[in-house]
Amino acid sequence: SELYTKLAGREGVDYARRYKRHEILDSSLNTNPPFRRTTVMALHGGGIEAGTSELCLGIAGYHPDSFAVTSDGGPVHDYW
Repeated sequence: SELYTKLAGREGVDYARRYKRHEILDSSLNTNPPFRRTTVMALHGGGIEAGTSELCLGIAGYHPDSFAVTSDGGPVHDYW
């Protein structure tokens, strides 16, 4: 509770959320959604533990500095 109180209104100043959700719309009730089933999460990212965000992005298939998809042809996953 104390953490929420201290951070109230501080998003974008003291911390920021970064995430990627692939833009896929499933409006059909008759088919299985084509959503990716893997999300890479960095619960201690954003400066809480050094290197965690970069590791998350790398595993998800993105370059940590530019957020560009890596060129190795590997899978690309959602991240949070």
